Amino acid sequence: MSSMTIYEWIGSVAAISGLVLGCASQQPRPEHSAAVTETAPEVESVSAPECVNDKDQPVECLSDGDCCQGFVCGKDPELSQRVSFCIYGG
Repeated sequence: MSSMTIYEWIGSVAAISGLVLGCASQQPRPEHSAAVTETAPEVESVSAPECVNDKDQPVECLSDGDCCQGFVCGKDPELSQRVSFCIYGG
């Protein structure tokens, strides 16, 4: 086979592949019947416990020992970029 024939063959295969893939991506998705509708389960709102001081402010800390049980000392960017606070550890 000459090199021109090989390149023509490769080009033809690429063109056919593009058509097949293009058509496959445009196929309509089947509709769901009304009898088989799924709904997302409802999630109960659960809030994490808080570690606050006597003024109901988040507790600033230097180590985990400064925090309430179940909390760790760390950065909370919503409160401050510089000061560490007690964060719920789960």
